[in-house]
Amino acid sequence: IPSTETVLAFVGFLTKENTSILILIALIALPAVVMLQEAWKAPLQLDSSLPLPEQRKIKAEFRRQRRWSTAAAGIALGISYLLGISLVVSAGRGYDPAPILLPLKESIRIPLKEIEGQPMVKYLVKMDGVDIRFFIVRSREGKIAVALDACNICPLKGYFFDGERVICRNCNAPIAFDTIGTPGGCNPVPLKAVVEEDAIVIPAQTLAEGKARFAHARM
Repeated sequence: IPSTETVLAFVGFLTKENTSILILIALIALPAVVMLQEAWKAPLQLDSSLPLPEQRKIKAEFRRQRRWSTAAAGIALGISYLLGISLVVSAGRGYDPAPILLPLKESIRIPLKEIEGQPMVKYLVKMDGVDIRFFIVRSREGKIAVALDACNICPLKGYFFDGERVICRNCNAPIAFDTIGTPGGCNPVPLKAVVEEDAIVIPAQTLAEGKARFAHARM
């Protein structure tokens, strides 16, 4: 299978936890809806030639079956509703700040005080008409990691921060903080940076090396 952006986006959608929940909701809710329709649309089959006590017995059984079907469908729809709520809650988790536009210089200097108190800060630099995104994350222990907001596998959807990990927005792969800066897999593309006194310094040449990843989507 060719690794086009469309294919990778589809694979990413299938591997997400939210996709599994959506499928589960459909598997529970659709049969419940069908059950409700059949229970309330099905006519009462009653032979008028039967004795009245027998007719009453058939009517009572019909109503009982309808109540059971309605109750079962209601429980299933209730479970689907709760799963839907969990889906909405999980969709809003994590921290994904808007990128801050920086001017292109020989070296990019970002004051350390600019990232204090923030688990993730994203930046954007325009180079030859290409928007290059990168992020800086900080652990609870104060460790700093810098990387491009992209990997070499998935489409350019970037990452968000969740706890002590960054999460790929395409495939939902969790990336441990200690592995940021290590190439391979769905890890963000490493970006060379150094801490000089009170600032993080990123040479423009380093950004130029990552420009190709943003200039051409993987086809």
